[in-house]
Amino acid sequence: MYNLKLYDYDWTLKQTISPKLMKSDIKFYGNINASQGNLSMALNLPITNNNFTIWNVVEIWLYNDDNKDWRLIYTGWITDIKRIADTNKEEVEINCLWMMWFLGRKRYRDSWNAITFTENIDPGDAIIAIIDQINAQYPWNWLSYSEWLVQNYGTNLDLSYDKTKCTWAIGVITETTQWDFYIRPDWQVIFRPTPTIPTHILTYKKHIESIDIEETSDDMVNRLFLYSDNVAWSYNDATSQTDYGLFEDNETDSKWNNQPTIDLAGDNGIEERKNPLRNITIVVNQEYDIFSIYPWDTISIVNTDYPIKNAKVIKTSFNNNKLTINLERYVGIGKRLLSLVNKQ
Repeated sequence: MYNLKLYDYDWTLKQTISPKLMKSDIKFYGNINASQGNLSMALNLPITNNNFTIWNVVEIWLYNDDNKDWRLIYTGWITDIKRIADTNKEEVEINCLWMMWFLGRKRYRDSWNAITFTENIDPGDAIIAIIDQINAQYPWNWLSYSEWLVQNYGTNLDLSYDKTKCTWAIGVITETTQWDFYIRPDWQVIFRPTPTIPTHILTYKKHIESIDIEETSDDMVNRLFLYSDNVAWSYNDATSQTDYGLFEDNETDSKWNNQPTIDLAGDNGIEERKNPLRNITIVVNQEYDIFSIYPWDTISIVNTDYPIKNAKVIKTSFNNNKLTINLERYVGIGKRLLSLVNKQ
């Protein structure tokens, strides 16, 4: 059972929307290094209804039968409204987007209000600085964080921003550190290293209805050249070159402006791409608490011979009361592939 709440831009509650007004299933998604994404909804309302306006906030709450309470599963701003009428019906369609779309409209600035600058800072503190800058513009402090959810990287890096929007600034940080970022529906920000133990353990054929696995060498790189200020640095993985042959690529970026940052970007780039990419998609039913799973979390699957252990959640998509999860890891291409969907 869903409960939909509609707020003004300043978070004044306008109304609670009856689920009976919904003409379609709720569906939305979330991506790593971002937040929840598009939600579209058709409502059985006359086109003269004026309760919905651009930049209203929509919250979706789900009643939890086990805990006998309500859980927030989606938050978004209304960015588009369509009113449709014909001889048979009238309806109002709304389209919602969430925080990363909003951050894409805001520039990240230094203490002197410059938008092109370099700062020597711990990347965790840089994430906090971006959050604080956003919150300072609004009295209700949308985004929040804690030392547990947003952690220090442990090393100061020179991070360069060139007329950079907040989303791009976050991209500079995540690309350099290879730590991932996510904003949950309750506005909590995550920036931490990947867990070393799984945050969720799922059982095949109980929690999981299907698994699809693909391995590809399309994006492999085991010799990477980084160019900055017309100087090139080379990074290699000898084991990958022996196993698969030589795969080369080069990248140029002005944000690599000192040796520690260049070396970190090169080492992380090789580590991420030295082996074939394994894409895994699973569909999880409500035998598991699907709304406890977010991008950044890691998953292990039991009751199958194929090794899926501590695989990172890259994307989640909720539709028809099921959660489709995209996992991503790099493994050797010689692994044995099984058709788990039809396995008996």
